[in-house]
Amino acid sequence: MPKPKNANAKPEEEPVVIRYSPIHRQCFSLIELLVVIAIIAILAALLLPALSRSRAMARMTVCQGQQRQIALAYTLYGEEYKAWPAANDWNVYSGGHYANAGEWFIGLGPYLGYTNWRYGDSSSITGISSTENVLHCPDARSEDMMYIPSYAQEVYGYAVSLFLPPVPRSSGDGKAWYYPIPRHLKEPEKVRLLADGRLFGLGSASDLSQTSPKWYYRFDRIRHVLGSRVNILYADGHVTGDTFSRTEADYHDVGNDYWLEGIY
Repeated sequence: MPKPKNANAKPEEEPVVIRYSPIHRQCFSLIELLVVIAIIAILAALLLPALSRSRAMARMTVCQGQQRQIALAYTLYGEEYKAWPAANDWNVYSGGHYANAGEWFIGLGPYLGYTNWRYGDSSSITGISSTENVLHCPDARSEDMMYIPSYAQEVYGYAVSLFLPPVPRSSGDGKAWYYPIPRHLKEPEKVRLLADGRLFGLGSASDLSQTSPKWYYRFDRIRHVLGSRVNILYADGHVTGDTFSRTEADYHDVGNDYWLEGIY
């Protein structure tokens, strides 16, 4: 016989079963992925020009700093020799002394850390870095240059005035072997000594007889800040960066007289 149920007994509890739902991994849909890519592309389009402009500004600042170092080298050279280096003391010009290594930067070399550099000795032009080089404008490209010495392949981008006294105002590259005397400058703060350029010198005697500005030796071959500016070193040591269009217009208005301002 079955046992009688105890009226006071507790009913049996059914066991609790815990069921876990499988985890579903969330994935991007194709449309969502395309939206993300589009957003990234838009941000890149906005940021890259600003980054490029910042880098260009940095290069222009480096260029101006290098021109100031060159100005200091001119000062030190002038204190020792009472003159400045000739633009180009080649014997190809009447009165020049050297068959090679006669450019202005040779004379400044010892004052810029290149202690072995000597006029007339191209083999002495050593130790030039292709990355940290005061005599190479950071925005200059070798393919844009009119001339680069074979013995100084890393030196280019800067050019000096060919009209510094005692060079007669009617002369120019024909007197490039003259060693300028800084005390003869009437207003050094107005004298354009060196600028971004594609040759060793700025201005030419032959330019004075030309009727078209396109034949002038121009100093605008170097582009700064997305092609908008040119740096100029003055004889008193200060450097300016002016717009290309304004600088070119000023030069074309007066021709080589542009380089004579402050001299006489």
